[in-house]
Amino acid sequence: MPIALGEDERLHERLRRRTFIIFTLLALGAVITVGRLWFLQVAKSDYYINLSQQNSIRIVSNEAPRGLILDRLRRKFVNNRPAYDVLVDTGNKSAYESLNSLMSLAGLTGHDITSNDHRMQGTRTMRVLSDIHLNVLSILEEHRLNLPGLEVVVRPKRRFLLPSLACHIIGYLGEATKSEIEESNGAIKLGDRAGRSGLEAVLDRTLRGTDGRHLVETNAIGRVIRTLRTAAETRPGNNVILTLDLQLQKAIERLFGAMAGAAVVMNPRTGEILALVSRPGFSLEAFENEVSSDEWHKLRNDPLAPMSNRCVSGQYPPGSTFKIFVALAALESGAVSPETEFECTGIMKLGNAKFRCWQRWGHGHIALREALKRSCNIYFYKAGLACGIGPISRIAREFGFGSPAGFSMPGEASGHIPSDAEGAKFWPGDVVSASIGQGTILVTPLQMAVAISALVNGGKVLRPYLVDRIESPDGDVLNRYGPKTNRTLSVSEQSIELIRSALFGVVNEEGGTARRARVDFPKLAGKTGTAQVAGRIGDEDIALEDTQYGLRPHSWFVGYAPADSPDIAFVVIIEHGGPGGKAAASLAGKIVRAAFSDVDKPEDNDMNQGEYRPDSKNDHPGQLPSQHNRLSSE
Repeated sequence: MPIALGEDERLHERLRRRTFIIFTLLALGAVITVGRLWFLQVAKSDYYINLSQQNSIRIVSNEAPRGLILDRLRRKFVNNRPAYDVLVDTGNKSAYESLNSLMSLAGLTGHDITSNDHRMQGTRTMRVLSDIHLNVLSILEEHRLNLPGLEVVVRPKRRFLLPSLACHIIGYLGEATKSEIEESNGAIKLGDRAGRSGLEAVLDRTLRGTDGRHLVETNAIGRVIRTLRTAAETRPGNNVILTLDLQLQKAIERLFGAMAGAAVVMNPRTGEILALVSRPGFSLEAFENEVSSDEWHKLRNDPLAPMSNRCVSGQYPPGSTFKIFVALAALESGAVSPETEFECTGIMKLGNAKFRCWQRWGHGHIALREALKRSCNIYFYKAGLACGIGPISRIAREFGFGSPAGFSMPGEASGHIPSDAEGAKFWPGDVVSASIGQGTILVTPLQMAVAISALVNGGKVLRPYLVDRIESPDGDVLNRYGPKTNRTLSVSEQSIELIRSALFGVVNEEGGTARRARVDFPKLAGKTGTAQVAGRIGDEDIALEDTQYGLRPHSWFVGYAPADSPDIAFVVIIEHGGPGGKAAASLAGKIVRAAFSDVDKPEDNDMNQGEYRPDSKNDHPGQLPSQHNRLSSE
């Protein structure tokens, strides 16, 4: 019996020890659990509350649409359309798997996140796909529950009436550089686009809107449930109303077809540019997406230079159009009078050199008006020699040649006008060449338009302008531009009237070189020109059949209409187009018909439909004005 009692005590002792150990472990576990709960819920409560809110509350940035670019009658050259982008929530671990799944479902190639890190400033979101096709959008929406971490946002993207219409004027956008982002003070963020050429570049700050920023609550799959707070309202950019006439611009571009060259149409009384055409052009739509290095290299190295704005940067010998200003120089210097005659036998000898007239058998004895009408080279050779290079240079510079016209577009060239003030030695042969717009003389189409305007507006050398006014999205006028005179001519009214009479004869009288430019209404006046780029100096009648394209002369026409009270002054140059009395004169007549025809119909511009707007309150006011002469200044 005592032995049995001792065994019970030992059994109880073992049970007590085991119970104590278990109790101690349970107590220690409870203390640890309570301590951990206190640490998480009390000591680290702020940290985990913020982390939880970040999973459900995010900052969303709404990109503001750029301002519209409209013509003088408020017809849209450039509109905005909605583009759908896919964003990834970088704080969601499954977001990248969702992106890969979406790419697989849509049959797209894999996307390298690191190569396109467009993280939106101040947020956790990254733009990974831009302007997705509606098929991809429908797949994403259909599998929304299975693709957490992905979000679709709508952003404005440029929409053009025609891909290349007024491309050199409008310009294109490109992704903002690091320096632009840093200098913008937060106005531009990573992934935004900025103007790179044309008005998009010149007026980038004006056209750029203010992005909206909203604090939103999202559900488990990233869909926005509600907006908690608006940090900044989305405000579209300001609108730019141009002096251009959309229908006239479109008509002239269509008339050029595949020809290379330029055309400028302006109001000679105000300096408003009504059309500015440079051909060939390029597609603005191509720059709405990323342009590959191969495509860019091809554009930049195209021998026809489609990226160059020939109207402002193209420098050409003016050919016989320059005879207008040589005639004025000869008259104003007293070297010739309206009655002075020179004999044209078709050839003039100067030392051992021979200089020819375009009409091989000559024009006989001829005075200034008839010489200008028939574009007699021999007359102007002799008139130029009579007055010298000094007066020719002075008159040319007074009309604006040899220096920029002060146009707002970048890349405006100065051209070149020789002058004896430069200290250079001018031989008689140099003066002869200059007298018919050859040699070292270079002008731009824009300079020529300004000069012709000064000839018919009472002697005002105007500063050409393209932007009429800037309006807010609500229609308030923020800035208005208007006529500005660079200088006033010192040329006598009698000399100008004689030249204008001759220019009327060029188009409308028998023997004039611009017969192809004639139209019944309105009557126009002007001057043809054939600018040699190689070979002998000649003028209006040159055979082209056996001449290589690059060696063919440029075809010019400068003029104005109506001839008695001009509403337009215009310039046409067709590169390597041959005699000015053919290609350019023919195109000039068609331009005048287009300028004075009634084609102002609102339904012609489908850009008035489908405009992207962030909300209804940002509708742009204003209806198309009633029908009126589009060439009148506003």
